[in-house]
Amino acid sequence: MDFLDGNEAAFGQLYQRYYKDLYRYGKTLEADEELIKDAIQDLFINLHQYRSGLKPVTSVKFYLMGSLRHKLQGYFRQAKRNEETCQGLLHLDAPVDVSAEDRLIDAERCGALHHKLAEAVNNLPSRQREVIRMKFYEEQPLPFIEQTMNIRYQTVANLSSRALKRLNTELSSYL
Repeated sequence: MDFLDGNEAAFGQLYQRYYKDLYRYGKTLEADEELIKDAIQDLFINLHQYRSGLKPVTSVKFYLMGSLRHKLQGYFRQAKRNEETCQGLLHLDAPVDVSAEDRLIDAERCGALHHKLAEAVNNLPSRQREVIRMKFYEEQPLPFIEQTMNIRYQTVANLSSRALKRLNTELSSYL
């Protein structure tokens, strides 16, 4: 496949050919049109970014549809985790009777914490950032990351450990 060999025109054709099908399929899974568009964009960004680690498939359409479904499921899991984290932070050591003002302040703090985390992740060296993104945002297992990044398993574990230590140091004042 020309796309796997780095042909940019083939990548553009792939996008043009399957975007509408992916969008229609996404609508069967999710009502939020913007979320579907974002998921398709992220899917194609990931395809482009990791094309060297991809293997040829028998059905590109079904591969892309499965990838979109997986991407949307990842968004749902992440949103649920974020909500649970925020709810946990909101109720941590909270009195039984919490005022609307206190809930608003807690929600703002939670939003600020998520913003600071995203900023800290973006400041990581590129390989550490890539490992963190794949491990925690996409929930990929280490062997998959090893294969995708074409590095040894121990290197993946080391990059992950260093990134987490750096994030912990950077975010310790916010926790």
